[in-house]
Amino acid sequence: MAGYPEDEAASLNSLNYRIQKASSVFLVATLGSELVGFACGTQTAKDELDHASMFVHDPTGETLCIHSVCVSQKYRRQGIGSRLLRAYIKHVSSIEEPVLQSIRLLCKKPLLGFYKRVGFSLVGPSSVVHGRDQWFECLLITQQK
Repeated sequence: MAGYPEDEAASLNSLNYRIQKASSVFLVATLGSELVGFACGTQTAKDELDHASMFVHDPTGETLCIHSVCVSQKYRRQGIGSRLLRAYIKHVSSIEEPVLQSIRLLCKKPLLGFYKRVGFSLVGPSSVVHGRDQWFECLLITQQK
């Protein structure tokens, strides 16, 4: 399922790591028996999304870093991405231990409106370099400390 350009896509090893180590924050969307999308991330004890947080999962971390929200090409522009992301937020917010304080993600400028409509706010340009385009960090507060 292509969701990113080749120089930005998660490797199969990265996805397998996230499925094995961070399965509680991995969600798939299906239509019948067909996989139409997925959302995944990792938890961190840090209050930011940095390069290291893309490769390590700390199950005690109170910050969720979303790494992928992908929908199969033939199902895009039908509201599935929004529904998937809202279901994902609800799912990860129900985790009882630890209680997530915030959800962070990186996106490119054209997707800022999509994430804002789901409730995220723009933090600003990210220092993370992944591929050739500028990334922007977005934040959703789930709990007040």
